[in-house]
Amino acid sequence: MVVVQGSIMIGLPAEAVFAYISNYENDPQWRAGVTRMDQSPKGAAQLGTVTREVLKAMGRANETLAKVVEYEPNRKIAFKSFRAEVPVDGWRAVESVEGGTHFTYYLHMDLSGMYGLMSPIILWMFQTRLEGDLKTLKSVLEAKGEATV
Repeated sequence: MVVVQGSIMIGLPAEAVFAYISNYENDPQWRAGVTRMDQSPKGAAQLGTVTREVLKAMGRANETLAKVVEYEPNRKIAFKSFRAEVPVDGWRAVESVEGGTHFTYYLHMDLSGMYGLMSPIILWMFQTRLEGDLKTLKSVLEAKGEATV
């Protein structure tokens, strides 16, 4: 089992941040390694939304199909894979704070076999990647300036 988690402060209202992060098709713009992300239905995700992610990691493209299993508007969205080489679940949450929004991303991977043996390396790789992803997300959203606090 590997858990990766990170948070960042974004200088926009929680509603604007949530609208962006809950549309999974935006992921390739801010998540390194995500080469494709589709969701059905399109637009803002909701309970039951299905996603198809293609993530390049360790030199390989891995496809994950997942479903939104929890949805709290303008607060939290959670997913769980139902077809993946590495089972994964996680959530994204926003919280209004003075000066903007506190965004948190949580990811849990069930590693077994070869992946289990490599779990320390995988943890380091995904934690490092997440830290960069959060900085990219902040930069992308604040540059868009879709809203102000």
